[in-house]
Amino acid sequence: MNLLIGYATVRGSTRDNAQHLAAGLTASGVDARARPVDEVGDAADTFEAFVLGSAIH
Repeated sequence: MNLLIGYATVRGSTRDNAQHLAAGLTASGVDARARPVDEVGDAADTFEAFVLGSAIH
């Protein structure tokens, strides 16, 4: 499975969490990539699953 983790961050902690999650999933055999949501574009044809994350203030 290939998975996109899209994130939005202000101070970088959400990015760090998304990258950590992607690394853990990749170690488990999932093709996971973390990308900022403004760089995702039209990913519907490329990825089978999506996770979205953002900061909560």
